[in-house]
Amino acid sequence: MSDSTAPSGPDLAGLGICGDSYDALIASAERLGFEWIGEGDNAAVFAHPDHPDIVVRIAAEADGFLLLAVMAAAGLPRGADRTMLPVVYDARMLESGAVITVIERLHELGGRLEEVEDVAAAYPDQAASLLETARHLLQALDHYGIGNDIWDLGSGNAGYNIMQRSDGRLVLSDPLGSVLGEPHWRIIVGMAGATARWPSFANCLEIVSRLAAGGVAAAVDQAAPSTTS
Repeated sequence: MSDSTAPSGPDLAGLGICGDSYDALIASAERLGFEWIGEGDNAAVFAHPDHPDIVVRIAAEADGFLLLAVMAAAGLPRGADRTMLPVVYDARMLESGAVITVIERLHELGGRLEEVEDVAAAYPDQAASLLETARHLLQALDHYGIGNDIWDLGSGNAGYNIMQRSDGRLVLSDPLGSVLGEPHWRIIVGMAGATARWPSFANCLEIVSRLAAGGVAAAVDQAAPSTTS
């Protein structure tokens, strides 16, 4: 895939972003006119004036956002208000571990909101749905044997990981932190059918399957070129 000067759609092929590493993806995005609009501990976010309704998130390593996206695509957590989870249009994982996703564009909340309860108090009309969706998400993590240490909606940062759409609707935009490990990869493999909606992720399932089978070290070993003659 080559760079294009005319991004034309929400999938990565249409946008033209390509590369084999985190730095290469960022360089490709910038060449295409994408502009940096923010970053977190593990990812940078870019927007393009021709695509005002989406952003591109480029992460150095697969983190909790990928797990959240797969769970949401699979219809989890059941019983939660699905409108409070972000819409992901496309995703790709590289052999290097970097992940690029195309996501609906969201907007920051106003004021200093440190905990989920603070956000709920600031948006009383959505408080019940927000807290219930957070509860269902935590239950889903527990069901799949994931510790709450991946939960990233406390300790003063809930206002960064809960955002809103242009109509004011709240979204749990990035509630799961930490670089992924076991058993996260096994969960993603088990929900592989849900990723069919992402044009670029089908080719990445082999990487994810290796991670599920033997962890990061095994995946890197299998991906590395042979040094024997």
